[in-house]
Amino acid sequence: MAAGAHCVVQPSAKGMEYTWSNRRTTADGDLGVSISAPGGAVAPVPTWTLQSRMLMNGTSMSSPSACGGVALLVSGMKAEGIPLSPYSVRKAIENTAASISNAPEEKLTTRNGLLQVDRAFEYAQQAKKLPLVSYRISINQVGKSSK
Repeated sequence: MAAGAHCVVQPSAKGMEYTWSNRRTTADGDLGVSISAPGGAVAPVPTWTLQSRMLMNGTSMSSPSACGGVALLVSGMKAEGIPLSPYSVRKAIENTAASISNAPEEKLTTRNGLLQVDRAFEYAQQAKKLPLVSYRISINQVGKSSK
């Protein structure tokens, strides 16, 4: 599909997240999600809406966008022989996300920013030369009896 056919209206709020975006910590105090992804798309809808498709917004649109981007990254890393681990993928994604805002108070809500698959792949290619380091930690409890 041609880019011009996909969207004919210029977004009015470039670089801003929707108000319904996840902007809170988890119950245990963790900052929650670490990246954002586009959350609007033209999608097929149920027949009872009497429309074949409509513009939809929300996690139902951003989650597939993020998953597809990560799948592209993993596929490219495999094709290039780049060492693959959950950590290396996460590091590439988080270190290359586009900052949504420079305001310090926004860092707690937008975290690392908007997913950038092309930049993440370039980062992974450059990091290919670095050794993949992992640690195994074993914790033993002494003096505990099990019943």
